[in-house]
Amino acid sequence: MRLTKTFLILILSFISINADAKRDKVVVFSAEIDKFNTNLDDGLYNKFLRKLERVSKIKFDIKYFPPIRAKKKYLQSKDSCYFPLSLDETNAKKEDSLLSKSIGDIFLYGIRLKSSQKKEIGSFAYRSLYKEGVSFGGKKKGYPVVYGEQLIEMLDRKRVDFIYASIPDIYLYFENGKADFDKKYIVDSNIPVKRVSDYFACKGLEENQSVITKINKIL
Repeated sequence: MRLTKTFLILILSFISINADAKRDKVVVFSAEIDKFNTNLDDGLYNKFLRKLERVSKIKFDIKYFPPIRAKKKYLQSKDSCYFPLSLDETNAKKEDSLLSKSIGDIFLYGIRLKSSQKKEIGSFAYRSLYKEGVSFGGKKKGYPVVYGEQLIEMLDRKRVDFIYASIPDIYLYFENGKADFDKKYIVDSNIPVKRVSDYFACKGLEENQSVITKINKIL
């Protein structure tokens, strides 16, 4: 009987060790964000993920894709993680994934052309990164785009009445930053500001809870 108990303990220990070993490498689907999150080492979010790796001792297998595709691959997977998952307060409460603490807040402002004489605003463009995680509300027609330059182009060509963009991030798309932005664009105070938080998210599996717990200790 003692041998049987000992054998079972060894088997369970072996299973536990192997389960932990498998979590040494976690697949992370990551939404590409030009100037911020790319597979280049100088990207702000890339640096953040690498720091998480070093401190948490968890090895990430990071797979970069355009936002909508990255999210689709994450949803189709069984045990992966996703970063950054951008959610407003309402959607964060409804999210099924395991979420880390908020990594930081982003504020999206309604930006219009200074030259626009249009009083009624019926359409806007925004980054596809926020397509499922942010509720823009209202009857206005929203057009998701991947790149920051596309936001500006949509506005310049008057294909939309305004864009939702983060400030000061939008300044990075102008040679002289804010000075060039201010020449042509304004923030419309009549358009509601959207507050968005970024999270590290994982599929709701027990083994992923340890990943989130380790990350939360670092944040």
